[in-house]
Amino acid sequence: CGLRKNLIGLKNLKINRIELGNLIEIDHSNYLKENGYVKLDNVVNSELLKSIKKKFEEKLEKEGDFTNDLRFDFTSLENPNFFNNFSEVKQILNDKIVNTIQGYYSSYFTITNVHIYRIKKNPNHNHLDTKSYSQTVAWHNDGASTDTIKIIISLNKLGEKDGPMQFISLKETKNIYRSSSFFPTKKKLINKIKNYKKMLFNQNDAYIINANHCLHRASSPETEHRDLLTFVCRPTYKSKPINWEIDSTKNIYEV
Repeated sequence: CGLRKNLIGLKNLKINRIELGNLIEIDHSNYLKENGYVKLDNVVNSELLKSIKKKFEEKLEKEGDFTNDLRFDFTSLENPNFFNNFSEVKQILNDKIVNTIQGYYSSYFTITNVHIYRIKKNPNHNHLDTKSYSQTVAWHNDGASTDTIKIIISLNKLGEKDGPMQFISLKETKNIYRSSSFFPTKKKLINKIKNYKKMLFNQNDAYIINANHCLHRASSPETEHRDLLTFVCRPTYKSKPINWEIDSTKNIYEV
């Protein structure tokens, strides 16, 4: 399954590559290619975030269910009504974000999924406790096809005590996977990761990350919760506006 998604991702990257000409955010794009992630400071409209946050709180009050674990999300997958509830998400992607991603792909891109989720405080700080946050609490790579990348935005300022995502770079991840063909050895190295980065936010920041390639894990907030807005991107050779109710609602992940 992993090999198949790898091949699909590589094929999509190749067939959608085009010549875009002058790429404005090429330094950010190159950093993303080399490191597997990039942080864009002060790029998100704070008023849009406030509006999304308010609506998210209202939806959580009515529909939030933390019975099975400490994470709950609203997703656009198979849910066109998502964009009626959170219409502001369509306005988040400004030129700096768009140009960075187009430079990374050397193509246009579309959004295949948007979701907004809350992670609540976990009294159990054991990173092997997969019941509270499912498997995301352990070091892992995402299982989507490898042409996808994520834009991650916090709905609040997010500091050291707010449970930031922990991750390592593309190069560091490759070094671990290349270190041994013996899986238990790799697992030991992964579990000993210490010099990880933390996804910290001022309220208007955005991260773009290849979560299929960079090892990462969730962490528990010491405060009550953290709220994130995530866009999943995929390359396309077509230059057209994103049709959010169609492009971002199809479940293309069952491959």
